[in-house]
Amino acid sequence: MMTKHIQIDSPWGRYLLPLRIVAEDRAKYYTDEEFDDEPDPERDEYYESLITEYMGEANEFENTDWLQSNIEWKQVEKFAKKVDSVPRCTIEDFWDDWKTMTIIETNDTNQLDLDFGTNTNTSL
Repeated sequence: MMTKHIQIDSPWGRYLLPLRIVAEDRAKYYTDEEFDDEPDPERDEYYESLITEYMGEANEFENTDWLQSNIEWKQVEKFAKKVDSVPRCTIEDFWDDWKTMTIIETNDTNQLDLDFGTNTNTSL
């Protein structure tokens, strides 16, 4: 099974961030916009459908744009796995230049020995 990540190039090295983190943040925002604060049985289904949509045929620009425009690095750093320490951009370009982020797929059986931990709470 393939897993989608956003590969982030930074002045401190390369990181892999599970795309699901961004998909959940986007889905929460649009679900909150669509539904009032009152309980609604369709809310969870709507939320999950948005995550599936964002994870499916993921539009690279929309996902990386959401990450850059609506989330700060310090919010997702704990979910990102550092792959190496080779600087790939300047501090000025980091997080503001779309070229520093790319959506990639990794094979679950060979994820570059990545361990994203056992924390299943992905709330930002």
